[in-house]
Amino acid sequence: MSIIHLSCVLLLILPISIAHATCDIHNDLTEQKPVQATAQYWSNARNQAGSIRFEISQMLHGFFDGQETATQAIIQAIPQKFLTDYNQSETCQALLEETQQQPLVFSPSSFPSIDALQEWIVQFSRGRQKDGKALYRQCPGKCSPQYHYQIDRQSAGFTVTSYIICGHARDKKSDMYDIYGSLNHCPEP
Repeated sequence: MSIIHLSCVLLLILPISIAHATCDIHNDLTEQKPVQATAQYWSNARNQAGSIRFEISQMLHGFFDGQETATQAIIQAIPQKFLTDYNQSETCQALLEETQQQPLVFSPSSFPSIDALQEWIVQFSRGRQKDGKALYRQCPGKCSPQYHYQIDRQSAGFTVTSYIICGHARDKKSDMYDIYGSLNHCPEP
């Protein structure tokens, strides 16, 4: 079994171009330093520091707490290492090429709080509830999703639109993700 460590720089281009449909790219964009986080089940279930759940929650609270103006956050969670020689690699490669051109899109869902939004992200990424089940039907088998979330602050909470690139199987021995975040300060409509 071969393992490849991918740089995520090229993957960042896709969500940024998609994500600014509701918020102009020329607005004041604040990028946060990328963090590494584990996908290990118990760390995420306990919301421990260093888990994907904890790190995304910290990023969202940092972006939105105390913000008075309409803002938009872009959060990306991408595995650090992928397998290259495994059963289903041809299927995953075909899905990768297809979804890099046309990502899987899960339309806006609304949430009253960051905590409710974060709980949806956890359930979605685990293949639970309607959206999560639909995700894993479209990104099946050993293929792994790469998550790109566009989160917009609304007067009554938050909406999230998810853009998914379905790619090669992640290396579960590593179980580490790179989490990227940026905040776009959008003017009020």
